[in-house]
Amino acid sequence: MKLPSTLLGILMAVLTHHAIGQTKEDKLQVVSWLDGKWEGTLNFKIFREKDLRDEVQLTIEGVRDGDKAKLAYTYYKDGNIVREGDGEVLADDDESTFLFNDRWSIAGFDKTNQAYEIILISEGRDNKKRATLKRTIIISEDELIIRRDVKYKKSSHFFNRHVYSLKKVSQYSTY
Repeated sequence: MKLPSTLLGILMAVLTHHAIGQTKEDKLQVVSWLDGKWEGTLNFKIFREKDLRDEVQLTIEGVRDGDKAKLAYTYYKDGNIVREGDGEVLADDDESTFLFNDRWSIAGFDKTNQAYEIILISEGRDNKKRATLKRTIIISEDELIIRRDVKYKKSSHFFNRHVYSLKKVSQYSTY
């Protein structure tokens, strides 16, 4: 089973300087919210099947350590682990908008007292085809939703590739 790119990469995009409203305090808020245990699903479109979708269960263990969150994530299907990984998300003053090797432009940003909504756009590849990629990220203290949409070069509309939907089930730190 082929799964979409890791959640860590997406979360790193959330914490770029421009995406979080121009302040380190906003980034630290997101790092604080990532601290804890998260559970949910990843619903995704299967690459080689036109209209077929699949879903896996997902857990994330996020531990805040100062200005970063250390993440460990696990994907499950039918009770079996299908993928694991880990990494860090930093809250720094870097104005970079890099997500691994992909550069993201900020297409939209909305901040309330309870949540951030960030829309990221990048040119890249999906299913080995040139495409415009769009990620909509909504994060609050107890909910995380990440939606990835794709528009192939010869297409006029976006389609949904995958959606992460997670709820926080416990908090670890007292930051």
